[in-house]
Amino acid sequence: MRELSKFFRNYCHANHKKKKGKLLPHIKGWLNRTVTSLTGYSLSDLMFGERNRSIFDKMLPEREQDTSDFEDLDTKLERTFSRIKRKAAERERRRQKGNTSWNLKLEDRVLIKGQNQSDTTKGVSGKFMHVYQGPYIFNKILAHSTYEIVDNKGKLRGNFNKRQLKPCRTQNDSKSHQT
Repeated sequence: MRELSKFFRNYCHANHKKKKGKLLPHIKGWLNRTVTSLTGYSLSDLMFGERNRSIFDKMLPEREQDTSDFEDLDTKLERTFSRIKRKAAERERRRQKGNTSWNLKLEDRVLIKGQNQSDTTKGVSGKFMHVYQGPYIFNKILAHSTYEIVDNKGKLRGNFNKRQLKPCRTQNDSKSHQT
């Protein structure tokens, strides 16, 4: 369900009524054919033993396939189970290690968690709206965990608790962390 809401927030946030019905079959197909990082297989693979068929498979000419590359369903399920156990152990190790605290610095860019509300007269569903708004700029500390946030033009956006904020990362930030 989380993945569905993510897709709808990304693709339907601008026009909830019209796009939701049109995109639902496509989103269902994407979810069923997407290989998940947790299991290493798609839902279709695990439920039906089907190979992922994409739009490109339909467009490209048929070719002989090497059946030695395909695993039977029992093997896939065994691998999935062991992978899930391994990932759960990794999460537990990270949890025990503890989170590093996020310390805001002056002029840091942040996102603010919104309180989205539905409006049936306008055809707007809060579930399809973006969870975070921004980016905004951290201006100053008001109390232990209360921060003043301004927009790009310096106009006061409000005072927010640290729990309502999230660091705003750009593609350049993620590239610098990878090196």
